[in-house]
Amino acid sequence: MFIQSKKAFKCKYGSQTTEIPAGFVGSVPDAITNSTMFNWAVTGGDITYVGQPPAAVTVTKTPDQLAAEAAQIAADAAAAAADAKKGKA
Repeated sequence: MFIQSKKAFKCKYGSQTTEIPAGFVGSVPDAITNSTMFNWAVTGGDITYVGQPPAAVTVTKTPDQLAAEAAQIAADAAAAAADAKKGKA
């Protein structure tokens, strides 16, 4: 898939990670559409398709769903940090 990115992103999907630098114009793996970060960036307009995207490629999550996922990830990270701090005390 050929994209243009305004900002830098690190997109994790499954066991893979793709780093997209700011100002990037080029190809990325089609599987990147499984990344929450990628979908969030597309929804927010920071990543756009150059030309027509493949018909099967769609962003299926709403901004509210993506924000809820991001909030859960942040809460999980904070809880893990708190648990780690308790274990070191």
